Amino acid sequence: MPFEITRTVVDELARGRGNGRSAADELASWLHVGLAVEVSLPTEAEEVFLSLVGGSAASTIDDGEAATFAYAVATGSRPVTDDKKAIQIARSRFPDLNVCTTSDLLLHANCRAALGEDGLANCIENALKRALMRVPDEHLDRVVTLLGYERASQCRSLPHWARQGHGITASTSPIAKAS
Repeated sequence: MPFEITRTVVDELARGRGNGRSAADELASWLHVGLAVEVSLPTEAEEVFLSLVGGSAASTIDDGEAATFAYAVATGSRPVTDDKKAIQIARSRFPDLNVCTTSDLLLHANCRAALGEDGLANCIENALKRALMRVPDEHLDRVVTLLGYERASQCRSLPHWARQGHGITASTSPIAKAS
């Protein structure tokens, strides 16, 4: 079953080309081979979309994430985003919505089986370096272990403390200590 990508996201990624980003080209190849399909925002999703983009900066998210969540709410699908603020707002507004991150997808057993350990490590490293993928705290240990400390230290989108090579565990994570 292909990923469903809203037209809003396709357009947003296309605008990123002017900033040297290649996500639109990568998405175009997914669309071409059928790994993804472009979908329109259903009429019943419009109110949710507008509620997510209208208001104070603290309570709104960008159009791409808003369209993704509105589509998911309307269709019962599972949204994928790495935007931390968007995830927090979605979990607050739609507690039953099961938000997924790129890390969730890449670390899934099916992806690991399809790519193998080396292929998965290369894929994650590319996502970290080229797309500046954000890795949720609960996946940092697995990602750093998979990459190894030397490769992880070169991935500037990982938190500084995760690139230090001292090991990441629930007891050493500054996030876990703050909780």
